Amino acid sequence: MTQDDFLIKYRQIEKEADEKKSQLRMEYVKATNPYKIGDIISDHYKTIKIEGVSGIATDGGSIVPYPIYRGVVLTKTGAVAKNQKDNLMYANNIVK
Repeated sequence: MTQDDFLIKYRQIEKEADEKKSQLRMEYVKATNPYKIGDIISDHYKTIKIEGVSGIATDGGSIVPYPIYRGVVLTKTGAVAKNQKDNLMYANNIVK
């Protein structure tokens, strides 16, 4: 076995492991997600009506993932807000 053969096999193993980790993260987020499309959630700054999950994230040193929700920003009265720039909400920031 040459050094090149070793590096090729090593990178292949790393790639397979990364794919399995990614699948596990998605399975966990789907299994533990308490909200569904159409639910209204709030954090300290805004309220959104969920349209979908935009991705997953993790906190600093933790490997446990949580979803990032995407949706329409609502005003305090429940109407659609004019400014829709900040329409993402991290699940760990939800207060209600």
